[in-house]
Amino acid sequence: MIYILFVVIRIPASIVTIIKIASLLFIFVMIILIVNLGLSLMVGMWLNFKIEAILLASNATAGGSTIAAIAIAKGRFVLN
Repeated sequence: MIYILFVVIRIPASIVTIIKIASLLFIFVMIILIVNLGLSLMVGMWLNFKIEAILLASNATAGGSTIAAIAIAKGRFVLN
């Protein structure tokens, strides 16, 4: 979702520019990310996953799948 936001506002990475140019799109993306995190936490807790796995999965769906590789490379999390 964050990539859609950057493409629509012509890819500046400044929060001030994002809020000034595309405030409604920014709010929409924030709502989507909050819903994504909430659903991930609810379903993950219901299925008895560890909180680290749930947050890693939520982060991967929001910001890209490279976050899993980074977490494993730094030794912070082992995928079972």
